[in-house]
Amino acid sequence: MSAGESLSDAAFSLEDWYANDAPLTETQRLSVSRISAWTSRRVEKEDAVALNPPKTPWTIANRIELLAEEVDGMEAELYDARIESVESTIVKLNELLQLVEAAQTDLSQLQDALSFVEDHARDFLTKANTMLTDQHQVDVLRDEVALRLSYFSVLQQATALASLSTSNVLDEPAFLDTLKRLELALQFMNTHENYFDAHLYQMRLAHCVVRILEIIRTQFTKQGAQRTEAAIAQLQEANQTRDFSSDTGRLTLDSSLITEALYTSFRADHQKLRPYFAQVQSISATVKTASPAAASELEKEFEECRKTLVRWRKVLIGEFLQMYLSDHSLRLNNNEQSDLKTANLDAAILVQGLSSREVLFYYEYFPMYNSTEGSACDSALTDLLHTFGADFGKFLARFLPKDARLADLIDLTDCIQNGIRIANAGHSNVEDISEILDTAQCHTIAASWSEPVLNELGSRIVSSAQSVITRDIIHFIPSQDDLMYPACLYDNREGFLQEQRTLVQSTKSKVLQHTKRNSVVGVGLLEALVSKDQANTVMFSRPSESVFASWYKPLRTALDLLATLHTKIPLALLVELGMRIIQSAQHAVAHGASLLLQGKFGSEDGGVGAVDGYLFELRHLFVLRELYYSVEIASRQTKDHDRDLKVPYDTQPSSSLGQAFGVRMPDISLVLDTIHSVWGATRLYSGNEPQSSLSTPGNKEPPEAKPSVMHSTYIQLQARIEETKERVVGLAASTFALPLQIFVAQTERDTVHAFAPSKALAAWSTFQQGLEVNSVDLQEKLPTYICDEATIQELVDRTVAKVIAIFNVYKAKVSEGMAQCKPIEVPKELTDLVPSSDLHELLQRRLLPASELMHNTS
Repeated sequence: MSAGESLSDAAFSLEDWYANDAPLTETQRLSVSRISAWTSRRVEKEDAVALNPPKTPWTIANRIELLAEEVDGMEAELYDARIESVESTIVKLNELLQLVEAAQTDLSQLQDALSFVEDHARDFLTKANTMLTDQHQVDVLRDEVALRLSYFSVLQQATALASLSTSNVLDEPAFLDTLKRLELALQFMNTHENYFDAHLYQMRLAHCVVRILEIIRTQFTKQGAQRTEAAIAQLQEANQTRDFSSDTGRLTLDSSLITEALYTSFRADHQKLRPYFAQVQSISATVKTASPAAASELEKEFEECRKTLVRWRKVLIGEFLQMYLSDHSLRLNNNEQSDLKTANLDAAILVQGLSSREVLFYYEYFPMYNSTEGSACDSALTDLLHTFGADFGKFLARFLPKDARLADLIDLTDCIQNGIRIANAGHSNVEDISEILDTAQCHTIAASWSEPVLNELGSRIVSSAQSVITRDIIHFIPSQDDLMYPACLYDNREGFLQEQRTLVQSTKSKVLQHTKRNSVVGVGLLEALVSKDQANTVMFSRPSESVFASWYKPLRTALDLLATLHTKIPLALLVELGMRIIQSAQHAVAHGASLLLQGKFGSEDGGVGAVDGYLFELRHLFVLRELYYSVEIASRQTKDHDRDLKVPYDTQPSSSLGQAFGVRMPDISLVLDTIHSVWGATRLYSGNEPQSSLSTPGNKEPPEAKPSVMHSTYIQLQARIEETKERVVGLAASTFALPLQIFVAQTERDTVHAFAPSKALAAWSTFQQGLEVNSVDLQEKLPTYICDEATIQELVDRTVAKVIAIFNVYKAKVSEGMAQCKPIEVPKELTDLVPSSDLHELLQRRLLPASELMHNTS
């Protein structure tokens, strides 16, 4: 390898080394590059010499020395230059260092100045924030002062408005705003009464509100009168131009011309006045606190406004009703295809729809008097609706004869009630008001307008019903078929007994659990109310047909009459008439029983006896007692229920709502309690009045009609029941113990002659023979007439007790007589008379029906 190649490789290796393996700074790289360049130049020169390299050692040594000198000279030159450069750089660095020190000094001074500025700026910021807070408080105080000043200053503006006499004062933009400001001012004065002259301002503000309402009423009166006159003219024009010969010419509420005249023409007025009425009504509570006298004047002004509106509507709607009813009158007089019932139904539908619209029209002016709970209308609105009913009543009176039949009166009442239902259900030609007025409000509206006409019809119905009571109940003349007892009961006995058992089973679980209802009880009238679906239960429902057919005809008439009347007349009249029906039916039953006792009527086979008359009366007295309780239940707990709408509505007994809608549903719990009280096994041995839930304090008081009449009717009825029971018991006991009674009577009268054992034995033998014969008849007839086993048990127990008492007297007389005779003269039958306990058991076995005997034995 030559020296050039070695240096070249070395240079390459050095560059590669500092580039890749030992990175240098720029200064270091520059120094290495200079050395590398110098070395390269030397290599080029030496290459030429290398062609003839020295051959001797001297030459080599000389060469080495030469090279060493060159190296030494090269390094000295390089280091000198570098030293100069470094010294120059150091001088510059010292200058820069002096500058940095000066800058640091200036910076420190600037920092001190900045801290000073920041400290003073923070103080300024705090003071600025404080000033802003104070400014805000000043602004709030200014607004509050301005507001309070406005409360006092509004009086001047309101007084100025109230003193205006122009007709367009309500058109002033500031009028409604002034009302609102008056309300705020009054509220402020009422809250802050400690202000100077606050009470004086309260009084002046309140009277200012009254004066403003007077202005509103004046404008309301003027505009309303004008609108009413124009509407009447429109109605008369419509009436003159319509075609009387066709159905399309009839006046109806769905006519656009009629609607325009009655309602649409008033819309602009009520939209204008309604906000003023509402605002004044809103102030009224505040006015009442500020000045009761002003509040009273304010209410009088409101009442005058309502009365004014009602006066206009009476004239306008009265005109329309007269046209409508005159149209019907003309058709009825011309004997067209329109009878009174159809006209009555159509008129009821129209009047109910018209009344509903009038109520809505009224509330458009006075929304504050609207009731969302269906309570009664205020007096002005009620007076308006009563006027409609009075006009309707005059129309009916014109075509209704004074001696109208009861059925016709009932039909007309039904038409009115059905018309109300149809109108409320939205099935009439008037618009559907069900989405605007709730059901309770519709009921109240119907009760208000229909009360006069229904009361008039009701009084005629009562008068006609009195004639029916006299003719068909009091003076009822029975035929042979009407008193075919006990044969008519024998024929259907199994049928109605089975029906009543089914009836009892269906109600057994509903009555109080401690009531012993293991037998057929009652007469089926009360139980018929609880055995059916409650939604379809109506007072005075008939029992099963077999049971109903087994009643005496006057009682069937009584039930049907009450079922017909109870939704057609007010409750007070219903109670009074119901008591008269019950008393009359009781008289008819007593008369029928007397005919049976006389033997003029009854079964043709001779099966009727004296006991049949008493049992016949007792059976129907039980029916009348349940009928009495039905009337009392109807008067105490009544739910008026519209069958179509399926919405119950509770009313007071004096209300006419039930009369208007024609359905009165009983309180089932009250019926069940009554069944328990009347027919509970523990009550039948007492003649006292049952303590049923009808008399509990929680229930409503009886209707103010005639509570004394109800009480006296019940007392008479209950006394007659007890008297009839005693007659049944007395007759049965006398029939069984007659031979013993005769012997005892003869013994007591004949004190001269000695005791005759033969007579005593004959009396005892006759008693035994009569018991075998007569007990069969009584054992069969008791369950035939009486459906309650507990009642049968009571009658048997009382009969047995009487027979045993007579037997004990007979036995004592026999014992006393045998003591005077020789033993051989006394028959063995007399010495071995049965004990009273054995006779008691024998009589019970002979008299009780088989089912009762088995029940008692078990």
